[in-house]
Amino acid sequence: MSDTRLRSIALRAPEQRARHLAASACLLAIGALAAHQAHAQSSLSAGGSSYLELKGGPNEFKADCGNLYRCDKKSTQYGVSFGQQVSPNYGYEVGYTDFGSMSRGGGDTQAQGVNLSVVGRIPLDRLAVFAKVGATYARTQTDTALISDIRGGNAYGWGANYGAGVSLDVTEGISVVGQWEETRLKLADDRDARVHGVNVGVRFKY
Repeated sequence: MSDTRLRSIALRAPEQRARHLAASACLLAIGALAAHQAHAQSSLSAGGSSYLELKGGPNEFKADCGNLYRCDKKSTQYGVSFGQQVSPNYGYEVGYTDFGSMSRGGGDTQAQGVNLSVVGRIPLDRLAVFAKVGATYARTQTDTALISDIRGGNAYGWGANYGAGVSLDVTEGISVVGQWEETRLKLADDRDARVHGVNVGVRFKY
């Protein structure tokens, strides 16, 4: 073999090694991406992508109290929700909440409603951070004293609801959840009210 031929092979060798390294790096990157996607899908399906959640906690109403009677805005709310994760990062939730009642106008204002929310989620191993926004169709019932500067009666209507929280997987099928939520309500005097609170709950995945 001639010296020219040997020099040509020697010059091409580094180029060939570089191409092999680049091809290997591409294959590794593709493999890592596929593994990440597979892990995300397995994390989504572990314990099921649907869940049932039971929750409760203290809340506070924000509404006009009038001027004649004592006003107590603090209460306790309870709720149940059904959720579905359509991807590791997005899902939806349908739920019912009993918001409790507040004392105003010499009587009580009670509220309850059903809601539909879109949920965004960031999974961090066993921990997940989420936020949600949606709408609640609620019923409020206001009972007042015979003489009152607050109008009594029932009211129905849609209002925005939103919240954020964290969940922690205790087992493959059970998580504990802590979250803050706020919901807007309609009152009989055509005014709006807000109720916000902190809930602690248990989520059963299936």
